[in-house]
Amino acid sequence: MIDLGHDELLSLKDAAALLPSHKPRTLWKWATSGVGGITLESVRIGRRLFTTREALEHFIEQCTAKKKRQAEAAREAIRAVGEHRQTKRQKKLQDQMNLITRISLIAQGVLYATDHETWLTTKRQKNPTRPIDEK
Repeated sequence: MIDLGHDELLSLKDAAALLPSHKPRTLWKWATSGVGGITLESVRIGRRLFTTREALEHFIEQCTAKKKRQAEAAREAIRAVGEHRQTKRQKKLQDQMNLITRISLIAQGVLYATDHETWLTTKRQKNPTRPIDEK
């Protein structure tokens, strides 16, 4: 909260001069509309808006913290999608290894082809739309 008795007020023009590449109009938007729900603390005296150096620093810190939280949330979402894809890949590879193992056992005479056919039929019943390689 700006204390008129103790805080040094800055016009938006003077406050904009403290920031590189910002115009008073930008600070006016920050004070009236805000950025992502964060507004620049200001007081209106007559038709003009005033703020303080502390309010400007607090606004910048809040905006920076919000951007960091958004970036972390985006990284976490990307990481979760990657883990899901990795899990699907691992399952597919495991299915392929199981098939190769069973075919190898048939070739060695340890498992009979009828057992293998039963296994393939069971796989088809679980996912009938997915073709199964029988190579």
